[in-house]
Amino acid sequence: MDGVPYLTQDPVYPNDEFTYEFTPKDAGTYFYHSHFNSLAQLSHGLSGMIIIDEKIKPNFDHDIPLNLRDWRLDKTGSYKQLLVPKKAARAGTFGTLKTTNWQVEPEYTVKPNSLVRVRLLVSDVTRIFKLMVNGAKAKIIAIDGNPIDEIRDMQREWLGPGMRMDIAILMPDEGQTVEIVNSSTNKPWAVVKFKTQGTSQKRNWRDLKPLPKNPLEPIDIQGAKIKKFKFGAGFGKQKELGVNCAASQYIFWSINNISIGHLDPLSASMAATARLKLGKTYIFEFSNVTPHTHPIHLHGFFFRVLSSNKRKIIPHWADTALVRPDEKIRVAFKADIVGNWLMHCHILEHQKTGMTGFINVS
Repeated sequence: MDGVPYLTQDPVYPNDEFTYEFTPKDAGTYFYHSHFNSLAQLSHGLSGMIIIDEKIKPNFDHDIPLNLRDWRLDKTGSYKQLLVPKKAARAGTFGTLKTTNWQVEPEYTVKPNSLVRVRLLVSDVTRIFKLMVNGAKAKIIAIDGNPIDEIRDMQREWLGPGMRMDIAILMPDEGQTVEIVNSSTNKPWAVVKFKTQGTSQKRNWRDLKPLPKNPLEPIDIQGAKIKKFKFGAGFGKQKELGVNCAASQYIFWSINNISIGHLDPLSASMAATARLKLGKTYIFEFSNVTPHTHPIHLHGFFFRVLSSNKRKIIPHWADTALVRPDEKIRVAFKADIVGNWLMHCHILEHQKTGMTGFINVS
């Protein structure tokens, strides 16, 4: 179960409760949030980070989680309209107050010449961040919770809603400042600042070791069946939306020419976008035929991001693929868990206004 109302279970109603019991098998940085009336509930703060530690603690001097998100507030501190239709039909309705860990441009004190693990999560409902580190060198060590095969230098990295990235920063001498800067707008800003103070830890890059791999089986794509998904703008063939799940009155987006707001057990929207056979390996081709970027998230699975027709991709494990305009990205995974698994754009206005579907594994 993963909390999708009506698809995997009933919602948790007021004054009711529900307990999840599970044994985490994959270490890393993860994201949790409500999936009922999700635009409103996430916009009001009902989300957060789950960190699953490795069995053997990695050799970092600091481990700092950073939760990046905006808030749509007016000058009095009251919430503004969350969905502006003409913006939802484009990149989305951006927030007015930019925060990291619920603070504006927070500063953290770290030890000089220390090796710092920074866990980045974009829990914003709209914004795609373009992050870079100023004042020190940084390396990528994990994506969406999973260690990458070969540690590599961090450049200007795109991170959309729901996506995570763990990076390692080698801090400079005492009295220096290191910033992580978002440059997705024409007015970049520091999402966080690190100031070095105290005793030098005398670390160097030789101290950085790869994180232990999670128990994911290698993907053999020989003979894998290809499933194609077109993420489109404009009205698709609209399925009944189902007001029980607070579906939007607007439809702007589609998957394979079908538009679904939210799933409802009494409506035709419960038809699967794709049906898969248990134990089979599939290649999903995500095609973005819109002028906007979409972070496409698949529930229940990690997939192997294989390739793009527009840019070089180093294969890696993820649960969200950021598909740029006119881009085709191929991902592969083994359908090894029976059930219905949501697939949607993680820009929640896009999800809410049509870019939602699910796969069935049986």
